[in-house]
Amino acid sequence: MECGGMKKKTIAFIIAICVLFSEDRHQRAQTIVSHHSLPSLSRLPFDLQEQAVLNDLLYVLLDVPGTYISARRDETTRAIRLIPPTGIDPQLKRMVERVLPCCSDYTTIARYISVITENSTSRVNQALAEALQDIIKDYSILIAQLEHQLYAGQLTLQKLIYCLQPTHFVMEKISLICQELMKNSLCGGASLSILHRAAQGSIGQGKLHELCCFLAEKASQPYLEMLATWIYDGILSDPGREFMVQQTNFKSVITDPLEMNCCLVAENIPSFLQDVAENILQTGRYLRALAQCDCSVDATDCRDINYSLQQHKYYDVVQSAHERATRSLLQTLRRDYKLSQILSSVKSYFFMEQGDLFIHFLNTAEGLTNPTVDELNAPHQLVNVDRLSSLLDYSLRTSSSRADPFKDNLGRVTHELSNIIRISKTQMTDLTSENEFVDLPRDLPILEGVPTKELTGFDLFTLTYSVQWPISLILDYHALRRYQFLFRFIFEIKDVEQQLVTSVIASAAVRRSRLPWMQRAFALRQRMLTFVQTLEHYVVFVVVEPYWNAMKKSVHQVMAINELLASHNDFLDTLLRKCMLTNEKLLKTISGLLRLCKVFALYMKRFVKTADKQLRVKAPDVAYQSSQKTVWESTTKAEATFYAQMGAFVLHLTEVATLENEQDLAKLVLTLNYNGFYNKQVKDAEFQHRMHHPSPIV
Repeated sequence: MECGGMKKKTIAFIIAICVLFSEDRHQRAQTIVSHHSLPSLSRLPFDLQEQAVLNDLLYVLLDVPGTYISARRDETTRAIRLIPPTGIDPQLKRMVERVLPCCSDYTTIARYISVITENSTSRVNQALAEALQDIIKDYSILIAQLEHQLYAGQLTLQKLIYCLQPTHFVMEKISLICQELMKNSLCGGASLSILHRAAQGSIGQGKLHELCCFLAEKASQPYLEMLATWIYDGILSDPGREFMVQQTNFKSVITDPLEMNCCLVAENIPSFLQDVAENILQTGRYLRALAQCDCSVDATDCRDINYSLQQHKYYDVVQSAHERATRSLLQTLRRDYKLSQILSSVKSYFFMEQGDLFIHFLNTAEGLTNPTVDELNAPHQLVNVDRLSSLLDYSLRTSSSRADPFKDNLGRVTHELSNIIRISKTQMTDLTSENEFVDLPRDLPILEGVPTKELTGFDLFTLTYSVQWPISLILDYHALRRYQFLFRFIFEIKDVEQQLVTSVIASAAVRRSRLPWMQRAFALRQRMLTFVQTLEHYVVFVVVEPYWNAMKKSVHQVMAINELLASHNDFLDTLLRKCMLTNEKLLKTISGLLRLCKVFALYMKRFVKTADKQLRVKAPDVAYQSSQKTVWESTTKAEATFYAQMGAFVLHLTEVATLENEQDLAKLVLTLNYNGFYNKQVKDAEFQHRMHHPSPIV
């Protein structure tokens, strides 16, 4: 019974001590200050010195100012340094110095808790401070038990050192963590990286490893809750701005719409989530895209996210959420928003599959059906965009395109796109001086309607295509610009082909007249038409169709939205490269050749029209003389220019095909330069030039 009573009294005394230690420390400091009348330690015997120092240490161990032990703050590191009392026995001093580091460690931890509790808005740091308070409670109970032994006369300095030894090791490591966090003002993912590194570094160290894992687990709970909210709901719940994903305020049409104004912040990514950070970002973006489509993701199989030293567990959870989000978004695009059909609609307009639509539009916009309407050939400052849009809409409604359910997506005509086929006036002047740009013979007269270096409505004409969210993820600003570039190239080829085809329409009188210029001019026109049609066949059937079919197949087979975006972008980039739109030298040459062909086609129309008029008034001699003086000379000069520039084009094309190992371009060279025709023409022209302009004899 006596033993039981003594045990109850002991427990009650320990509880009373813990309550006492939880009281205001400033009051206890005032009580200690009142004992300054105590004699100096040097005047006390050894045993009384030990008792006085022990009493002082038990207060200092709880960050309460002592009577004999003083403190000093390092202004550089802001750390607390404790100084042993003066006049103490050397043996006792050495033992006191072994205890003082534990006091300093506790002071550092207590100060960190105080700073975080009062000033920090970081949920991670607040959770860490709460976990540190749990550890300090156990530490305070230990000190209360030691004080009870002191009052019972059972505590010595050696026993204090022995009892504090395991605790001192743990407090030292935790104190180092707190110092690093305070020194760099870390929070969020950066704090978790420090705690995770400490947990990994303490593996095999028993109690220390357990406490480090405890701190990392408690501190990571708010962060992992934010992570779960992001990858399962696509919601950012981050009042302290410490999560790895942050909302950005910058918004531009040039940015990727899939970014959803969210980006990764590198310093907020914990080290144990570094490998899956990109997937985390993409998963939330996909969920946000689905939310804007009023769609949701089945979250019945969502898994809890808990802290672990094994990083593959995070990968499994994040990968599962990522696959679920991307699968839902792909299904929404394919099923609900008809992605495949919209891409086919875009192809039909920008790659000019609807031939009757553009033939009708060109006939009306170039004044062929109504001479009072000639918007495409007018200077670009005088082009009426509204009228062009009306003509395009009329052609759309009266052609085979009227059956397209997405025809209303074809937007207004715009002339904001600079001409990629024609070089600007300044560039043309510079290039001509270097003999790199294909231009008209300088002594050819410029007729009315012949394209000049001034930009016209035709040069700046292009299409726009309006798509709604979430199709704009695929057909974004960059994709539509590339479609416009390709449209401009094909549109220019189609227009030149039409001009060459219609240039030989002549009356029966002209065909029977056998004017001297007809055979040569018609032969040159046929070679130009062969060049244009060969180029058109290469672009449409060798480049566009095969790569379009491959891309269309991947749209149905890919399992991730990123793979779909990559496939579509690769398709457009490949088309630009294969169509020679990324090679400046080839683009300049093709541009000049197309311009030369169009100019000559307009000359042909002028020749035929003039000859027909003269033959109708019964003036064959006048027609013959006119053709002999003007038409023959113009045809000869145009022929020489065409042969020379075709030879240069074949040479450049051969170099590119060899360097880039492009078999399709090599086949195009063989088709254009069949039997080395243009090479032979260039050699003959050089020989004739040397014959008429022999080199001076030195």
